[in-house]
Amino acid sequence: MELFTIGHSNHSFETFLGLLKRHGVTAIADVRSFPFSRRFPQFNQGELKAALAFQNIVYVFLGKHLGARPYDEDCYDQGKAKYELIANTVFFSEGLHRLLSGAKKHRVAIMCAERDPIICHRAVLICQHLRSFDIVIQHILKDGSLESHDHLEERLLKLHGLKSGMLSQDKLSSLESNQLQIFDRRLDYDKSDIELSANRNRIDLAFNHAAFHQLKLFDEDLKIHENLIQEGNSLEAFDENQMIEMAYKIQGDQIAYVDKRKLLDESEERFNAR
Repeated sequence: MELFTIGHSNHSFETFLGLLKRHGVTAIADVRSFPFSRRFPQFNQGELKAALAFQNIVYVFLGKHLGARPYDEDCYDQGKAKYELIANTVFFSEGLHRLLSGAKKHRVAIMCAERDPIICHRAVLICQHLRSFDIVIQHILKDGSLESHDHLEERLLKLHGLKSGMLSQDKLSSLESNQLQIFDRRLDYDKSDIELSANRNRIDLAFNHAAFHQLKLFDEDLKIHENLIQEGNSLEAFDENQMIEMAYKIQGDQIAYVDKRKLLDESEERFNAR
């Protein structure tokens, strides 16, 4: 059994359709929590579903089951979505089984927005928990080429300095550079995603709080690696699955959704308490 993933990115519908047809995709599982795009309206749920139906491609919305921004508040910690909490829910499990059931009848592509699957929950959350099933996962990249999920996991390990051998200070420096690039990209994305408000100070305050929150997580991730160096631990002491799980955890914390409304409320409370 085979499953694909794809990010609609900034494609035109025609280009997106061409990618689906190139790989024989017959069904789309939309895993966006909110299936709309202000910048790319061709991927709004209604327009997309109708356009795909015209091409005999099935559209199914699974955002309530497999989205990265669940309504269940138990999936958040201080306003930040926690992938391990989402993965333990009944609705997430139901979503996985709907995917697997659909893959028996169709060539299914899991669709979200991000171009690169390594910074999207479709790979870091959903595909992580599909690995235990007998299924081959292929990621359709922007240029139409395929990346196996095994190769994506290799990228994750390399990105976070978790390859075999002693974790050196040079690797830590490289990790820091790579993580800061991800952090910068996420901040650009998050800042553009904040809705405009008449009170600009409130937005700036919330954004600064979000930046502080993400930097705190970034520092915590680096401490994991620093401890390995200081204790002289070799990564060879960990088996491959443990290293991959560690890479998923770090990456998930880096890309997870932060509820800016909660951050805004928190920031206002702190501001008013001064």
